[in-house]
Amino acid sequence: MKKCTRFICIVSLCLLSVFVVPFNSLTVHAYVTASVEIPVSCLEISDSRTHIYKVMIEAENEVSPAPKNDSISVEQKGTGKFEIDINEPGTYEYRIYEIPGNEKDIKYDKNIYIVTVFVENAGEDGLKYAVSARISGSDVKPEQIVFKNGSSTDGDSDTASKPDNKPSSEDKEKVPFTGYIQGLLSGDSFRARALRITMICLALIAVSTLLFRRDKDRKGEKK
Repeated sequence: MKKCTRFICIVSLCLLSVFVVPFNSLTVHAYVTASVEIPVSCLEISDSRTHIYKVMIEAENEVSPAPKNDSISVEQKGTGKFEIDINEPGTYEYRIYEIPGNEKDIKYDKNIYIVTVFVENAGEDGLKYAVSARISGSDVKPEQIVFKNGSSTDGDSDTASKPDNKPSSEDKEKVPFTGYIQGLLSGDSFRARALRITMICLALIAVSTLLFRRDKDRKGEKK
């Protein structure tokens, strides 16, 4: 019985040293990387040609992770997206704008969007995020990032700079503005496993202690 008790104690201590001691250092890197998507649309203009526009993204500070690509090409009446890998909670800001092309008869949208990405802990090692945008120099907060270019044949010369661009309902359904990244372990996180193993170890130690005391009491009665 004495050998069995010692064996249980040794096994419990080994499990605790393997799973519990490094627990605090590992939880810092336990988040699943969130692939944040920021959709960008360009509206159709009133001519018969097909136009392709270049849209840029820049991080507002060094804290904000760099996007996978700093520019994308978007066809008129089309939608593209910027992708950013983020692996920890925080608030990150970006600047999105259109690069004017070489077509002289096109009036390019001059709006600059300030985009804020809010990333939070979603539990089970997952991250959830929400994206908010506003037009620089105004209080306008559009539902989507949309560039509305114009043609020189349009009657309204200020169409390209107005901040009232609205995508179609079809575009809204294609690319959501928020997202949720599930846990890497499909509902079973490192924290949960470490907690269960800790409880098992404590139970084993408690059982071994009771057995040791019972064995000691029996020896005392025999004497």
